[in-house]
Amino acid sequence: MNTQQAEVYYHRYITAIKGIARKFAGSDDALMEDLVQEGCLALMRLDPSKARVNENAWIRQALKHRMVDFLRKYRPQRYESLDARFESGDQLERLEDGELLLRSTRHTLPNLVDPDELEHQ
Repeated sequence: MNTQQAEVYYHRYITAIKGIARKFAGSDDALMEDLVQEGCLALMRLDPSKARVNENAWIRQALKHRMVDFLRKYRPQRYESLDARFESGDQLERLEDGELLLRSTRHTLPNLVDPDELEHQ
């Protein structure tokens, strides 16, 4: 795909790229930006002439698969900000051996199902 074609396809599919990325990233804005970038790179590398019937569906599916591949490869973990934890009342304590312990004031239920187990069912 040449530069002019890439620009046309970019303007045509940027909304779809952002929508797919948001679906996968949820509320993680940094992950969404990474997925949008992956989608844009995938779009530039596509050869739309390979679409047999529905070019639009073929491109969207290719973008989705590229983002899924990215997620499988990097498998980002969700981390909670320490600032948010401190604001909610959690405290940092130094143990006798010098290690730090973040003590939660929130009451949470134990995780009864391992998310990795769900993939194998």
